[in-house]
Amino acid sequence: MRRMCGALVLVLVLGFVVAGCERGQAPSGAGSAAPREAVFAKDIDDGAEKAMPDEWRDLVSGQQIKPEIYTDIDAGRLYFASEQSKEQYLKNPERYQSVIPPK
Repeated sequence: MRRMCGALVLVLVLGFVVAGCERGQAPSGAGSAAPREAVFAKDIDDGAEKAMPDEWRDLVSGQQIKPEIYTDIDAGRLYFASEQSKEQYLKNPERYQSVIPPK
């Protein structure tokens, strides 16, 4: 009985970890180091001042940013992983303001 309960707990924990990773979220305790293929805002050569130069993850989804998806704010250009993330940001920018450094 104990083995069965232990196996069930293990399956549930692994299921939550996999489900979190599928949504682009690192499991708890995982480092936030950028993958090798990550694009940093500071390396995007589009002539724009960057709101967050060391940004490589979308503020909304946590996915890797894409140079072609952005919005310009007072602090500079802010990049996103998808149009959906950009739209969600634009609907409620105050929600994310605390992580954007002031200009």
